[in-house]
Amino acid sequence: MTLVAGCGRQPDPNGDSASAPSQTPPSHHAAVQEPPPAAGIDYTDPGQVCRALVSALFSADTRRDAGPGAAYQRASAFMDGALAAQSQATRHDGRWATWTANRARLTVEQSAHADIHQPPDSSVEAYRAQRATVTPVGVNGWRGWTEHTTVYCTLRRTDSGWRVRYYDLVPARS
Repeated sequence: MTLVAGCGRQPDPNGDSASAPSQTPPSHHAAVQEPPPAAGIDYTDPGQVCRALVSALFSADTRRDAGPGAAYQRASAFMDGALAAQSQATRHDGRWATWTANRARLTVEQSAHADIHQPPDSSVEAYRAQRATVTPVGVNGWRGWTEHTTVYCTLRRTDSGWRVRYYDLVPARS
């Protein structure tokens, strides 16, 4: 159930395995304020920040969220100011209506993903990848498609710790 956030299109639940376009970094970072940090997250650990972003991106719950942009708003606490300022509120491929009809929430399991092509960290930039398995589950027992996605985070060290500068959502095999 690749949901919401920083990429252009979502994988097709019928098997389209083309990767989603990247969320490209903004061309400038002029005076964009970072969102306030989330409680309980260690912003000195880029891996923890990437994991928290993934959890938030896939946290849609139609019983509490006013719309499909709520999960992105929660995830913005882990983004730098420029990325957080971009609105990705309606990236659900029409699934929000189906989820709402079933009073669904997304369940997510995630694990670290090792990538041999991942660049080494520097003092100001870090790279992390998380594998997410996401399923919408309704209160009436309804279950939607389970989707597997790898989320590649590029993080930048800021005055308030590590923040996700941009990320890619890539369909993964189960």
